[in-house]
Amino acid sequence: MEKLAAIFLSLQDKGAHNINLVSGSHFTPCIAETVSLARRNGLVVPVIWNSNGYESVSSLRMLDGLVDVYLPDLKYFSDELAVRYSGAPSYFATASRAIAEMFRQVGAPVIKGGLIQKGLIIRHLMLPGHLNDTKKVLGWIATHLPKTVYVSLMAQYIPMHRTDNYPEINHRLSRRQYDKAL
Repeated sequence: MEKLAAIFLSLQDKGAHNINLVSGSHFTPCIAETVSLARRNGLVVPVIWNSNGYESVSSLRMLDGLVDVYLPDLKYFSDELAVRYSGAPSYFATASRAIAEMFRQVGAPVIKGGLIQKGLIIRHLMLPGHLNDTKKVLGWIATHLPKTVYVSLMAQYIPMHRTDNYPEINHRLSRRQYDKAL
């Protein structure tokens, strides 16, 4: 942990605008201890937690006061889609509770000098043919979080890993579908 904390500080010294931790959920206790150590030793740049959103609230509580920016995905509203495409039962229930906890910790985005310093930004990658699921995801965000929370509605879906098994998503998202979501 000391070595990783030193790396964080070195990155800051070299001009990094933030420390972006990607998919670190399986190392949460170690990361929490490492960030805490780095903070005690002078880390001041924002720490970003970039995740798939499928996280436990108890795990996220270990990061309370240590993470400045949460950048979770909210992939699905439908449990059927979550299980079919990601093998993630209870995805929405789990991710929505996690996102509520993330918001409790960091609130709405705070931008200084064009860079995020603190807050929550939710990403949603639209899947072709599943506009209704996207609308439900966006509806949940609109009714459960303040309008000041940023949402990145992404259209860059590219069929890859085993999509031959799922012909309904084995193509790109159309511009028309994306425009309908907006």
